[in-house]
Amino acid sequence: MSQQPSNKAPKLVGNADLLWVAIIVGASALFIGVMLKQLHLEFDTLRLAHEHSDAALEIRRLEEEGRRLDLEAPVRSSESDSSRKAAEGMGLGPAKPAQVIKVKGP
Repeated sequence: MSQQPSNKAPKLVGNADLLWVAIIVGASALFIGVMLKQLHLEFDTLRLAHEHSDAALEIRRLEEEGRRLDLEAPVRSSESDSSRKAAEGMGLGPAKPAQVIKVKGP
């Protein structure tokens, strides 16, 4: 009879074989742990960059709004001065408290 190859896996015998398996499993776990930590750090960096970008956009928007308000303030005060002078020219003045009618809302 000819000898047929066996489909059985070789058995681990002795402490040396078990030590190698433990070293490989430990090294794999350490490598996976380091890679997961690196991935976590990269996601944190990306999140912080996104928050920084949003904050920079908000600062730019607020600066632009402040600039527009600075430009608008003199225009509004001159409009109120001219409308007040026009009203005084027509004989109109500020309303007296008795002339004010309080209206209640809905």
